[in-house]
Amino acid sequence: MEDLGRKSNFSEEELELREQLSKTKFYDEPVVATLKTNERVFARITDGIYREPASALRELIANSYDADATEVRVFTDAPRFSKIVVRDNGHGLDENTLAHIICNIGGSLKRSKDGKFHDVTSEADKNLSPGGRRLIGKLGIGLFSVSQITHHIVIVSKIKGANKRLVCDIILRPQSEVVADIDEDTYVTGKAEITYVPAEDIEHSGTEITLLKVRPFVRESLQSKLLWNAIQYERQAGEGEDEAEEVEFDLEEELKELPRVPDFHIGEVDPA
Repeated sequence: MEDLGRKSNFSEEELELREQLSKTKFYDEPVVATLKTNERVFARITDGIYREPASALRELIANSYDADATEVRVFTDAPRFSKIVVRDNGHGLDENTLAHIICNIGGSLKRSKDGKFHDVTSEADKNLSPGGRRLIGKLGIGLFSVSQITHHIVIVSKIKGANKRLVCDIILRPQSEVVADIDEDTYVTGKAEITYVPAEDIEHSGTEITLLKVRPFVRESLQSKLLWNAIQYERQAGEGEDEAEEVEFDLEEELKELPRVPDFHIGEVDPA
């Protein structure tokens, strides 16, 4: 750990978190950490670059690709979409890498000289993954990007050869509640609680990110609720009901034509 500290520039906050995690044993009380980011990253998120759910999910999947994963599974809990799980078999995160992410949200290790110290980039080329893939994601900012989807994230990760899994429970502050730190260029964006659990699959590695309590507008978007409301309205009108139930939908854009059931869909939630 001291050797790593000499090779790279770590903040006192990050070094302290790394030390706490190195002393933590199975089933100890969680190590609590504060998530912070800088003004540039906060502005990038609030400007709406990740406002669409697909954009945030794409960033998580990109991180799996950059971790040399050969398989990424996305579980959506369709048609409810109350939680979303992204699971891969990539390299996984160790406690030092996680500590860096938490203390430097948006300050990606990728494409940086520090990436090789965390098994995030190739030792020969900072623009490549350890397995030689051209990097496409942004480790760190991808986690903050899901604040558009949920404020509650659970990360479970394991590296090859380890007898433990790292569990990080993150609560992000709503953007309206994010406050500037003593340093006005730094924003407190949430908190994390980190624990370890035993693992028997020593030679396996990977990361699972669970997005809990998906925000209502995201669920409605993934459910295509606008479209299904319009279809339901037309069904009622077509059945000759005297007063079709009033349903909110917008006819200005995609619903100018008579709405119809898509050729490919996951189904609809029973309005009853």
